[in-house]
Amino acid sequence: MLNTKVVESVLNAFKSWRIAYTFFNWASIQYGYEHNMYTYNTMASILSHARENAPLKALSLAILNSRCSMSPGALGFFIRCLGSVGLVDEANVLFDQVKRMGLCVPNNYSYNCLLEAISRSKSTSTSVSLVEKRLKEMHYQGWEFDKYTLTPMLQVYSNAGKFNEALGVFNKICDCGWLDEHVLSILVLSFSKCSEVDKAFELIEKMEDQNVRLNEKTLCILIHGFVKQSRVDKALQLFYNMQKYGFTPDIALFDVLIGGLCREVMMGKECIDNVELHRLFRDKKMVAPNTASFTIVIDGLIPAGKLDLALYLFREMAQIGCSRGDASGALDLVKKMRIHGHQPWIKHYTLLVRKMCKNGKATQACKFLADMIQEGFLPDIVAYSASLRGLIEIQEVDQALKLFRDICARGHCPDVVAYNILISGLSKAQRITEAQNIFEEMVMKGLVPSVVTYNLLIDGWCKSGCIDEALHCLSSMSAKEREPNVITYTTLIDGLCNAGRPDDAIMLWTEMRRNGCTPNRVAFMAFIHGLCKCGWPNAALAHLREMEEKEMEPDSFVYIGLISAFLLT
Repeated sequence: MLNTKVVESVLNAFKSWRIAYTFFNWASIQYGYEHNMYTYNTMASILSHARENAPLKALSLAILNSRCSMSPGALGFFIRCLGSVGLVDEANVLFDQVKRMGLCVPNNYSYNCLLEAISRSKSTSTSVSLVEKRLKEMHYQGWEFDKYTLTPMLQVYSNAGKFNEALGVFNKICDCGWLDEHVLSILVLSFSKCSEVDKAFELIEKMEDQNVRLNEKTLCILIHGFVKQSRVDKALQLFYNMQKYGFTPDIALFDVLIGGLCREVMMGKECIDNVELHRLFRDKKMVAPNTASFTIVIDGLIPAGKLDLALYLFREMAQIGCSRGDASGALDLVKKMRIHGHQPWIKHYTLLVRKMCKNGKATQACKFLADMIQEGFLPDIVAYSASLRGLIEIQEVDQALKLFRDICARGHCPDVVAYNILISGLSKAQRITEAQNIFEEMVMKGLVPSVVTYNLLIDGWCKSGCIDEALHCLSSMSAKEREPNVITYTTLIDGLCNAGRPDDAIMLWTEMRRNGCTPNRVAFMAFIHGLCKCGWPNAALAHLREMEEKEMEPDSFVYIGLISAFLLT
């Protein structure tokens, strides 16, 4: 019989919140079963981590409708789940209703969890009144205020800009010896957001004397804020403190400071900025500048007449990526770099094309390559292949075909990788006949298809329902002395099961192992799931046991498929 311990265990095993929620609702309607506070909290934790607010709201109502009794700790846990995704109103309603209905008698912990939820509210005026109301309730009921009561108070007052009240709470925390980096960061970040940079910095220095230091994340946020408020001097002090504490800043933080210093140069504040720029770039062991850094310096220093400094800083640049996402900006950057003698860019323009394609701008990447030719650069097949891949990813298959034909017309010889990209795109678009024609053209031109090429075709034929054509590709591989790999066999086995041919799938599974190709976790799951779809749960169960013996952990859909198959037989 189904019980809450089993349900809780099963819920924790699921990796998908949807499957967990479906199972939770299914369990709710089983005869003789009722959820308890532990199963509700397990489900709440899953939904809050997935940030699924709608089902979490429904879960909150379900607790009340089911009249589920809760311990103060369980109530606090559920309230925290609601608060973590910003469901502050729901948290307050649940808290009041369980008290009114006699489902729980909240204690100090329950109230502290509610205060924490309220502190996450975006409505600062409402949150202040709510916190003060709950504090009065706590005082009336005789609950002592502790660190976890005062910290949300500090957060709420700080968010609302009530610094006198916030400082009063902060001092009380200090007097009780509860000060830590989290408490400090709340007040410091609030000062920074309200442009009180000097107050924030004064507080940081004061707390350092008491050996209380901010964490890396908070320091990074403060540096961004100080630079934005044109207080690069304080930002640099924090930056060097970070290094002193043992933190390793990343390139993004360097770029923020570089940008701030460059703006100060443009504004005529040159007393220390040239020195600081040199200092930031000097330590290459920590982090090497990238194209984002280059662009910031070019845009900031060249207009200010600081070309020599800009070129000096990048003379020994080790790597270059791409920070601009449009073709005109990218081409402009190439021109500037070439004009100012920065030749290494020519070797890396393919990275620029890839970056634009990654941002969904494959069409602009193609235009960029065309403009590159006009500027005297000659893109190679690797750059064109990147553009082909980008067009395929945005489902511009016809445009990719046209580019491919243009490449060939210009005298380029596409390699196996370029052909594979095109075959993959055509196969995914269910244009498998055209993919086969491209494959035959590739062979006619003397190129030798790789295992990847055959795998792409086999996958295309299987998904088109032409399993015999896929098996013919497997035979062709053997004839061409191309050894099928686990991906080849897995794709075919899955295709055979989808075609309702489990006998052939089992024969191919045996052949795979006989040929020395060891099935991996994905292969096992595809085979087991395929057998279940064909109504062969006993065979599927045998392979599941073998899989577990090999210490391979199946995904939840395998178990669900197996249970469904047994229920249907």
